[in-house]
Amino acid sequence: MGDECYSHFTYGNNKPFSVASLPDSKNHVIIIGSMSKTFAMTGWRLGYTLAPAELVTATVKLQSQSTSNPTSIAQYAALAAMTGPMDSVPAMLAEYARRRRRIVDGLNAIPGIECGEPGGAFYVFPNISARLGTGPNALAKDCSELATLLLEKAHVALVPGAAFGAPGYLRLSYATSIERIEEGCVASRSFSAAPLPRNFGARARFHVCRSNDDNFIASGDRYAYVVFRRRAPLAVASRRKLNLAAGRHTRS
Repeated sequence: MGDECYSHFTYGNNKPFSVASLPDSKNHVIIIGSMSKTFAMTGWRLGYTLAPAELVTATVKLQSQSTSNPTSIAQYAALAAMTGPMDSVPAMLAEYARRRRRIVDGLNAIPGIECGEPGGAFYVFPNISARLGTGPNALAKDCSELATLLLEKAHVALVPGAAFGAPGYLRLSYATSIERIEEGCVASRSFSAAPLPRNFGARARFHVCRSNDDNFIASGDRYAYVVFRRRAPLAVASRRKLNLAAGRHTRS
């Protein structure tokens, strides 16, 4: 089975590979695709499967009895997206590349953090192992504890790498604005007790206030989040959405 949801989101010389491209493989593989990433149709909740006909027939029978079927409007929207010119995809990818550069630079500016440039998708996976343990530079004993501390102390919500089988790492999404990315990087660096570099975050709409009553909203997908502030309170029920926040709106 191959997950090709991010097949259009690769950077530079990185090219997607499909197991279905191997000779005589099509009768033995299942390809999973999504409208959420390539066409930014997250709320439409649509995806697709490429597989041998008999397997697709059986899958449809199972799916139709376990989940509700997509509306006709959603299906026609997906058809228009997949058969259209896809002009928006290169523009989206260029913007993601810009955001990728900013979040990688911001994370690498934090002492003890090493973050490489991802070759695809819109997540970064910084190595924070140098700031873990019991030594003088440690911020927490492990990545799960650090993720909890960042949420509670710096109001930055993210996911520990241990959830993906990679202890010593954190996962963040940059599927958000440059301003929010810079807010998250500044807050994370402040938490690490390192001095802020001059003019860091100058392009952000807001600056980071240190007073205790400054709250943040964490925004992103269900796995990774970055930080921003809002003027009005916003309450939600679960971590998969946004967290309760009531912050002040301050301009830099």
